[in-house]
Amino acid sequence: MDIPRLKHSMQCKIISNEALNGDVYKLVVESFGLASSALPGQFAMLKCGGAAYLRRPLSFCDVCERDGAATFLYRISGAGTKELSLRKAGEPLDIIGPLGNGFDIIRGRRAIVGGGIGLFPLLLLAKRLCGDGAAPDIYAGFRDAGAVVLENELKKYAADFTVVSDDGSTGVKALATEAFARALAGGARYDAVYACGPAPMLRALACICENEGIEARFSLEQRMGCGIGACLVCACAVKSDDGPDGESYARVCADGPVFSPRVLSFDNSGGRHG
Repeated sequence: MDIPRLKHSMQCKIISNEALNGDVYKLVVESFGLASSALPGQFAMLKCGGAAYLRRPLSFCDVCERDGAATFLYRISGAGTKELSLRKAGEPLDIIGPLGNGFDIIRGRRAIVGGGIGLFPLLLLAKRLCGDGAAPDIYAGFRDAGAVVLENELKKYAADFTVVSDDGSTGVKALATEAFARALAGGARYDAVYACGPAPMLRALACICENEGIEARFSLEQRMGCGIGACLVCACAVKSDDGPDGESYARVCADGPVFSPRVLSFDNSGGRHG
């Protein structure tokens, strides 16, 4: 197995680190290196605190090359991200990145489907797709109205924007995949679908895309240790003719985090990325 060399860490200055709603925070750092090189779907490993904390993988949510700013959204889900939420503007933050393989650009009419924190890496993608010539349709799913983030930002880059929620407190009561399926039933046609979200959402979306013959790219949410493919914490099952029972394993950090659903088995999923 080839193990990539660890990239050098960078000392970036925190521009802002503020709560958006509840336990979701928006972190903006100054780094011309990150802002000029990060691709949609890539991530970085952030040092949250002292030696007791492993770095946390966060997807790039947005970048501004002109200002040298890189934006990350994260949800407090443990001691490490809690420590990160306490960091203040002006403080240095140790970051390694960009890491992983981002979304490739597929031509034609495109849709973005995101659920919950899976929407975080999709804003930068939506901007790049607009720059490629055609704004995508965006289907955004949330737990409830209190969990809504990035709605206004995503709308700027959407040809058509659909928001749904589990309880119907914002948009209609539905899952993002259900809204997408209804659009297809109503005559919508897509050449490509991009998605990030929980495994059940991606599993359902993979079936829809296969049945409709739509090309797709999914960014997986997975726990990570090193971010470079050495520790194998983020290994996920993929289809393979060479492995037992037609399966082998890929490293989400190094081989992904973006995959075609055609190679995914969805049998070893879970965790968090971004």
